[in-house]
Amino acid sequence: MKNSGGSAVFPRKNGRKVTLRSMAAELGVSQVTVMRALSGHPNVRPEVREKIVGLASKLGYRLPGRKTGNVAIVVKADFPGYLALLLEKLCMELSLQGLHAVILPEPDIDCLGDVMFDGIISTTWAPGFERKYPKNHALPLVSLNTMDNRMDNVYMVSSDESGGITLGLQYLYDAGCRRIFFPRPEAIAGNLCSVEREAAYRKFCLERGLDGEGLVVPISGDPELLSRVIGNVLDSGIDGIFVPSEKFALPVLKTLRQLGVKIPEQISMMALECDLASGFLFPALTTIRQDYEGLARESVAMLKKLMDGRPVTASVRLPYQLIERDSVRKAR
Repeated sequence: MKNSGGSAVFPRKNGRKVTLRSMAAELGVSQVTVMRALSGHPNVRPEVREKIVGLASKLGYRLPGRKTGNVAIVVKADFPGYLALLLEKLCMELSLQGLHAVILPEPDIDCLGDVMFDGIISTTWAPGFERKYPKNHALPLVSLNTMDNRMDNVYMVSSDESGGITLGLQYLYDAGCRRIFFPRPEAIAGNLCSVEREAAYRKFCLERGLDGEGLVVPISGDPELLSRVIGNVLDSGIDGIFVPSEKFALPVLKTLRQLGVKIPEQISMMALECDLASGFLFPALTTIRQDYEGLARESVAMLKKLMDGRPVTASVRLPYQLIERDSVRKAR
């Protein structure tokens, strides 16, 4: 491992420098065997290579001056919507920087010991990984849209959820909407982004004297339940809908059509942008969009700093973009 000045930097274990000699002694093998395993030499038994690579990954050690170019992208199992859009940009940005993306589901995180990596980008939305990971591994880690852990040098690149939701709600408010339904996807209730979005909605209603009571309702992909929930809120006289999810905008729009609701003539609707669909619907959805290109660019740039031993002193927060289309009626 090298720092920005070009001299070798060695991680430490129990205050002592980690070297080929110390790892060889811990595993009961020769220094030559450790060097061969870490350099990809074929004359190392698979089970021995696995132990050596696993220990080196856990301790954050790599051969001085040697980088693999491998970056693990840790993901949840649910790919549609936000994650599918983000992964495309992340893989493109890593490739542009000469790095190799390896998609790794969080339950398989122990596989970090099977391949040498230079760094990790975590897209897992549930909090905890940013604190659990540094206890077992020493590779540079950047968190995306979740939490940082500055005590262990883990920083975050995220979208400004509060600012984005406020931007969208203000657009509906300026169009005359005063009872805005906010269907919260229950499948991601543990998502900190979801929590921040709901808090922004409640704050917006409070500051503008709007009645948001009973209008924050959890929804799922079950068509019957979704129809029942939307039917109930329609009876309460809503005039706007803001779907705080890239994944659930289409099911909500379909349900509204099935219930005979005309968008935007009867109710205005906004959602989070899905690049593959929002602009091709009828009506085309007015949305707010996360800066996926910026999230990818900033997270890879931050990871490269950490990989090179350069300091990172602050997390990065990026604004949403408003995309005006046809699903919000114009103010009179």
